[in-house]
Amino acid sequence: MKRLLKRSNVFRFFLIGVAVFSFVLSTDVCFCKEKAEFKIREIPGSEFIKEVSGIAALSNGYYLLVDDYQGILMCTPDSKMKTLVSASSDKRFKELEGVCVSNDEKRVYVISESTSKVFEFPLEVKKGSVVLGKFRELGCLPRIGTNENQSWEGITLLCENGKEILVAGNQSKPKSLGYFELPGLKQISVENLPGEAKDELGDISDLAADQRTGNLFLLSDVTRTIVELARSGNGNYTLKRKIKIPADVIEHPEAICLESNGDLTVTGEGKLEFLRIVGY
Repeated sequence: MKRLLKRSNVFRFFLIGVAVFSFVLSTDVCFCKEKAEFKIREIPGSEFIKEVSGIAALSNGYYLLVDDYQGILMCTPDSKMKTLVSASSDKRFKELEGVCVSNDEKRVYVISESTSKVFEFPLEVKKGSVVLGKFRELGCLPRIGTNENQSWEGITLLCENGKEILVAGNQSKPKSLGYFELPGLKQISVENLPGEAKDELGDISDLAADQRTGNLFLLSDVTRTIVELARSGNGNYTLKRKIKIPADVIEHPEAICLESNGDLTVTGEGKLEFLRIVGY
């Protein structure tokens, strides 16, 4: 009888172990497939803006955007648009593909897809305004792709050892991330994405960094997917989660930024709308 009870207890513990293991597996799967809440904000009077390819959020509620044909734009908290740097006036700012802002909000960086040149602007952020100063050209990022028209697509900033570094996403062939010192753009490393992230992303359209965790959010307009990657150094990445953007929400998502409260904001080609992603 005692032997049967022992066997029964062993079997019971085995079933509990299986149940716990199954729960861990299922939560891992759910973690990668969490449902996010999507909130759309329409920007009226923006019909002339069709090719937004970069976005950065500021602490005063303003946004900076770059457009392939318009240059550098500003969106106010009440959704009014203003051109800060016109691409028609200065051809160097045509085909911009990324924008990011320093943590102290004193500098803005933009990158050109056609030339891979990086420009730095002094930035003054006030309660009711945003002012860009005279820019300087920092240099060119090295081309690593095999396709002339697919090079560095988006940029963001990360803090390492007390210094901000520039992180750029290479669109395709290979899908990779480049790390560069500022302001000299000395290459620190170029690291290919892990296989699981490559599978989720048809390309790299833009990226954003979470300064609290050091994690990166990569956006693909091909698969309409966002992946969050944790970097552990030496080119090693862990896929933390993924978010699928429905086609009926934004068909061609091109730009992404992280809000101060942790929400994500995405916008894209065509009708200018801001997609706020919360609860992911």
